[in-house]
Amino acid sequence: MKLNFKITLLLTICFFVISLAFVLTSLSALGRNQSDNLALFKNEFVQTNLEAFQNSSDLFFSNLDNEIAGGKINSQSEATAFVNNLDPTGENVVIIDLANKEFSSNDNPQLTALLDTQTISSFLDQWTLDPAKNDFSVDNLDKFTAGVANITPARVRIKVYDKLGMIIGYGKVFETGKVRVDFIEQQNADFYQTYLFILLAIFLIAGTLIPLFSILFMKKAAIDPILRLNKVTQQITEGDLSKRVEVRSSDEIGELSASFNSMTEKLVDSNRNLSAKVKELSEEHGRLSSLVESVKLGVVMVDLRLNVILANPAAKAVFGKTASKNLTFNDLSEKIKGSVNISQALSYYVRTGKPLNIQEVMIGENYYRLFMSPVRDIIEHIFIGAVVVMEDVTEQKKIDKMRTEIISITSHQLRTPATIVKGNLEMVLGGDAGKINKEQKELLDDTYMGNERMIHLINDLMDAAKINEGKLVFPLEPIQLEDLVEEVVVENALFAKEKKVSVSFTRSEGPLPKVKINRQRVKQVFQNLLDNAIKYSSVGDKGKVMVDLENDGKYLRLTVKDNGIGIPKADQGKIFERFSRGSNSTKLDPGGGSGLGLYIAKAVVEQGGGKVWFDSKEGEGTIFYATFPLK
Repeated sequence: MKLNFKITLLLTICFFVISLAFVLTSLSALGRNQSDNLALFKNEFVQTNLEAFQNSSDLFFSNLDNEIAGGKINSQSEATAFVNNLDPTGENVVIIDLANKEFSSNDNPQLTALLDTQTISSFLDQWTLDPAKNDFSVDNLDKFTAGVANITPARVRIKVYDKLGMIIGYGKVFETGKVRVDFIEQQNADFYQTYLFILLAIFLIAGTLIPLFSILFMKKAAIDPILRLNKVTQQITEGDLSKRVEVRSSDEIGELSASFNSMTEKLVDSNRNLSAKVKELSEEHGRLSSLVESVKLGVVMVDLRLNVILANPAAKAVFGKTASKNLTFNDLSEKIKGSVNISQALSYYVRTGKPLNIQEVMIGENYYRLFMSPVRDIIEHIFIGAVVVMEDVTEQKKIDKMRTEIISITSHQLRTPATIVKGNLEMVLGGDAGKINKEQKELLDDTYMGNERMIHLINDLMDAAKINEGKLVFPLEPIQLEDLVEEVVVENALFAKEKKVSVSFTRSEGPLPKVKINRQRVKQVFQNLLDNAIKYSSVGDKGKVMVDLENDGKYLRLTVKDNGIGIPKADQGKIFERFSRGSNSTKLDPGGGSGLGLYIAKAVVEQGGGKVWFDSKEGEGTIFYATFPLK
């Protein structure tokens, strides 16, 4: 019954909509036809009356001009008398005083309405510019033909008679045109109303009867089979996959029933395959859970809303939870809030999908390294959360501390004898211990240079130890940085010449703002950058190093660019670490450096509020950047 009612309602609505569209289209066409006929009448009426008006106005002004030319009219009163004689009723004549632009009291108001002060002034301006142009017309016929409401068509033709001090006009009000138009519009409205009533009557009668007859056929041909199909569908939905639809015809309903039975068979097969897949996934989940539970690293997984959805026993133990207790995001955030804002870090990671590696976080009394990795849906490949892996690095940190202390102690112990050796060598080379020959001097020079490298290495080791312990502190003072840069470039000129490398530095035209730095330490930074650029650009005789210093508003930015061997991509991530060197650098510098220069340079610049970074491509060269804040 519900379906019968819905189909009847649907058919009725469809028919009503189609019929209504037909009625509206018919009425629209009728309306356009009537409007076109009315517009045609208006145009014909205007054209006919314009011709008649032109003839009558020509006759009027011809008689008036002849009288004036014959000397019979010499004043305003004579002109007014003659005009009134031509038009005793005064309906077609307009008389305007030229001095004050006022109309005669007897003028037809429908004609004077066309001649406002602005219109008359415009005509007079044209007449003043060209006195020969003394024949003007104005009307409202455009508004009349355009269908503007309550418009009585009228036209006025005027001439200026300056000797008489007056403007005389001849006009015509076409009253019959407005009356005829009103009659036609009323006739159209009556016809339109009658036509609408007949169409609506046909529309209502047909719209009621046709759906009622249609339902009788629809019930037997479509509704009953659909009801049977619906019953079987409900039974299958409830889980009885053995049910099938009885096919009684070969029409569309019969084909639908056969297709439904085929779909049910496929559903049975899919259900069987799904059960096997669920079992397989359950076994896989069990293996994965066992792996996560047994791993010694702490593993925590969060969803996109930062809710903890998985935490293994190792992770729970880190935060003081037993295996049976749930770990919340608040537990994670509270424990490490002193070291890192885990909420912001995870939000940034989940939003961008970029891996995040936090080297050192203190939880309780232990140190941990946190690594965040993306979690994607295996089907749609979209982000669904993040996994946080926690590695206890407490023992490793203790070993690093011991190593730093050993390096610091050893460096201090070596520095004193190395300094003594340096002093003794300088005395011998200076002749204080007696005259030495050329061969002895060469040996002593080599020994002196080797001792200098030893002292440099000891100083670097001591600086690295201080950086690692957070004890690298030095005073700052305002420095003219371009002077320091130029000084280092000049000091390295001989070294660059030996390596056949050209070094260029162009100072700015005016002085740059001073920056607050430690002169000795920053000179050490630039010395290291320039030394590396020269050493690793000495390939053939085309080595080139360009040094630049510019003000970008907030910082002075130092740039050291070379066209040398570049840094291999595999080494770029660790180039600022201690004892790190590019794997291709030994070819040009077999003796090798300590691998501490860039590590110390980065610490010095960052302690002053700046930043050090680089761009490099192996085989093409490297650009190192260092910034120094102006404030």
